[in-house]
Amino acid sequence: MKTAFFAYPGETPIVGEAVKGVIELTDGDSLSIKPWEKMKIVGLKLDDLIRDEIREANLLIADVTYPNFNVYYEMGFAAAVGRPVIPTVNIAVEKAAKRLSENGLFDTLGWASYANAEELHDKLKEWQSIAWSTKFYRPKDHSQPLFVLDCLKKTDFRNHIIAAIDNSHVRYRAFDPSEVPRLTAAQAVESISASAGAIIPILSDDIVDANRHNLRAAFLLGLAHGFDLEPLALQYGNGPAPADYRDFITNSTFRKETFNHVEAYCAQTLIRNQEVSARSRRDDLGLLGQIDLGSPVAEYETQQLKDYFIRTAEFARAIRAEGGVVIGRKGRESLRSTFRS
Repeated sequence: MKTAFFAYPGETPIVGEAVKGVIELTDGDSLSIKPWEKMKIVGLKLDDLIRDEIREANLLIADVTYPNFNVYYEMGFAAAVGRPVIPTVNIAVEKAAKRLSENGLFDTLGWASYANAEELHDKLKEWQSIAWSTKFYRPKDHSQPLFVLDCLKKTDFRNHIIAAIDNSHVRYRAFDPSEVPRLTAAQAVESISASAGAIIPILSDDIVDANRHNLRAAFLLGLAHGFDLEPLALQYGNGPAPADYRDFITNSTFRKETFNHVEAYCAQTLIRNQEVSARSRRDDLGLLGQIDLGSPVAEYETQQLKDYFIRTAEFARAIRAEGGVVIGRKGRESLRSTFRS
């Protein structure tokens, strides 16, 4: 018999009733479902116990009707340790599917929708055909070993983190929502698996886009822990944190404190970058799965651009100084032109 661990927010009655109904309906089926409430927590750390449950299960079912930081963390962890994942959404809840689409993580994966326990039970009967699992991991990127989850609004806290990274001279790749609005689950897996370190800020609730950012952060932290990569989860102030990764968060309030945390972590990343990675690209991906299109942001492909660059006629004209060269920051309306004679 196969076993499934069911993760969902405990404070959502409509989801909880559906889960209880599914467990009753699956009694005697080939798939045994264990909800998180059935864990024996006494004397054990909750976060360690949940990770153990996910490792021991054949499947993780995660309800994302109401996006929850702990559930997103558990989905990331399950994907990294090789467990298939089925996101489920109760479409009887208003705007549930819309909220999930706005987040963007599971746009390319899909989810199992239901309105009651019977519908969810019918979907889970076909779990092997609808579950998502990680297809491959990218080789470690030794030229840019650090991954950074950037923020939509460039606050002082965020700027201190980036400045400290620049001071450390560690090359890094970043997901910047102002450049690319959506981070898919596949992109998250590739980004974390290729990294020797990851810096993931945790934002306070009053910051613009904080909820979507922190959901991404939870998923990335789960991936990192599943890949045995200890990230720097840096939270401004001492606000509350989700139970699954509360003990892994570093708090910082002052500029100097942030600089110290980030620069120390960057030094550790350089050391880990020298280690041989045990993860490698799988051979059963097929031709399309083996194609690497690189980062959508050219700044994070500085070491690989020579492999992508095509010397066009326009490039030759620029080299011969036959035309003008326009310089300036991208996205700015006001640019200044300089011409070489």
